[in-house]
Amino acid sequence: MSANAGTRKERRQARRRQALQRWVLPVVSRPMRLGAEPILVFAPHADDETLGCGGLIALKRRAGCAVTVVFLTDGSRSHEGRAEAPSPEALAALRREEARTALGTLSVPPESIHFLDFPDGALGNLPQDGRAALQAALADLLQRYRPALVFVPHRLDGHADHTAAYEAVTAAIALDAATSTAVYAYPVWLFWTRNRLFGNLPGSALAGAYRLPIGSALEQKRQAMAAYRSQLEVLPPGFVEPQMAPDEYFFRVR
Repeated sequence: MSANAGTRKERRQARRRQALQRWVLPVVSRPMRLGAEPILVFAPHADDETLGCGGLIALKRRAGCAVTVVFLTDGSRSHEGRAEAPSPEALAALRREEARTALGTLSVPPESIHFLDFPDGALGNLPQDGRAALQAALADLLQRYRPALVFVPHRLDGHADHTAAYEAVTAAIALDAATSTAVYAYPVWLFWTRNRLFGNLPGSALAGAYRLPIGSALEQKRQAMAAYRSQLEVLPPGFVEPQMAPDEYFFRVR
């Protein structure tokens, strides 16, 4: 998708986001150094991991590091209200295949991909037994992989499932008092929904910002995003291209 697509308002918003990305974030952020430590990436929906962390994932795998990706919901509601949309069951299956293809492009092996299949759009409103099941699944994954670094969507990302993912993952990590796991938040919708240069985005949202150059992995990230054909049909005009920038940004939260 081109940043020049869409209405005049959408183009104006895209220019504001690009200004933030090009001029503000490079100033407030610090360089991020990648080590050999294993990482665990939590994504509410299939495509969030590529949009927010695709370059990071590719660079870590290129260095031979272990990368595990966990999808929390089944993604079955992304086409709700659209004419001739696939059934929720068909869409969930399609998004699984797209995720496997995208992560294969980023060199993540199939055995390092997990689908928890909680209901799309309802991650923050699960019944009590559903919340318990989610916490148990997260605790199991954290115990199994013992990641040095965890990546999860920003708490202010502007999507209810993303906020719920942040809260659930950070809560699961906090339950293990002995863990030394560091947590970084990645933006997907953060600047799309909240930015008017800063507008209603609190300054605290930019605290602990880190900048990771991904230029050498950018083509891999583009190819991975291209695998999400179903999502490219429904994402807003101009949404994808700013996220294919030569830097990814992360926010240290723990």
